[in-house]
Amino acid sequence: MIHLSKSFEDSLGEYERNFYQYTSRIDTSFENFFSRSSFSHTISAKDRTGPNDLCKDSTVEISYIHWPARAQLNDIRAAEQTKKPVFLLLPGIFSNARHVDFTSLNLSRQGFDVLVIDWPGHGESGNLPSFYDYNFKNHAAIVRNMLDTVLRGREITLYGSSFGAMIAYEMANQDIEYFNDRIKKFITIDQGPVNEGDSALRRPWRAHETRSFKDLSGFVKGMHTFCGTHGNPPPECYCAHITNQSVMRDPRTGEMVWKLDHNLLNGFHRELTATPMSYWNTAKQITAPWLFVWGEHSDTVNEGTLNRIQLNDNVSSLKIPNTGHVPGMWHPTQIDFVSQWQRDPGSKAKSSSLPDQSLAEAMLSLTIGERACYIESGEEFFPHSLMKSAEQIAYAKKLGLL
Repeated sequence: MIHLSKSFEDSLGEYERNFYQYTSRIDTSFENFFSRSSFSHTISAKDRTGPNDLCKDSTVEISYIHWPARAQLNDIRAAEQTKKPVFLLLPGIFSNARHVDFTSLNLSRQGFDVLVIDWPGHGESGNLPSFYDYNFKNHAAIVRNMLDTVLRGREITLYGSSFGAMIAYEMANQDIEYFNDRIKKFITIDQGPVNEGDSALRRPWRAHETRSFKDLSGFVKGMHTFCGTHGNPPPECYCAHITNQSVMRDPRTGEMVWKLDHNLLNGFHRELTATPMSYWNTAKQITAPWLFVWGEHSDTVNEGTLNRIQLNDNVSSLKIPNTGHVPGMWHPTQIDFVSQWQRDPGSKAKSSSLPDQSLAEAMLSLTIGERACYIESGEEFFPHSLMKSAEQIAYAKKLGLL
């Protein structure tokens, strides 16, 4: 929710009004830096599954956000923009393109063109007709379509977060020669080529979650755990922004729910429980320099995953301290590391860890417009005193309490 009409504001209680006024200020600040566009994608009848009467060609409009590299900050002439490497960001299963605004903002200020896809059923993309259509194969085909049309001829750094990384693995699995030809750098955020251990059982059921809350206050409190794993502690602006991008009122019940097509959760739950998925053989064939980012208290990447992935000569790893699944990558220092690695992978050690750095110190290098995206609220919606740390959340999950 970006711009609030007076009639809408008048219909809200004080808590809701304060929340939406605050998050609309953040939204407006981000809007100065990006634009939206879209492309069409058709799933042919032969690639669809389900009842015969559903198996017809189906076309969906896929929205994406473009954050252009900012020439004035990076000494890049406008005429040279099309020669610059592109970051293509693939968000997680619960995320739309706006969830990674902080990541995108900081990448674009480093001189990169950044494009972020809205998965079908998310953000401003269209919904797929059936939950059968929400599967890894179709989503990988959508990414390939974007590479062949919107990003044709561009040098690509593919950046997949959690579910987004799984879609990248699936695309590589479908055609490894194409993947190695098109993807020049590869970055995955807290997701190995397979879900292992407890995660192998938990992830399919997480994809089936459809929690609802009676009001916005309940939804915000429910997001305390979700945001708590994204950094320790994540700033108020980040938590409030992704919460605002995540919530909608269910027209059937009037309750607050995740802002996405819930058919997609059913579809991926169906696929994840039907067949164990492993992309380890495909991962061995990926030739691009690969940065594997993981959270110190991740419940998705275990020691076995990390040790195995680092056997690949082209893989470097980066540990984000005091973070679970997934690192939100909202801190400018984290993106500084990613940008340096992208320009020269060999300049980084095989295994790295970032020291904690205050956000205030890191923001000194930002422009006034960029700092406006990190604005704090007068009222704490995510007080650190009430939020569990990533380590505490990981421990609670091991005990079965979350």
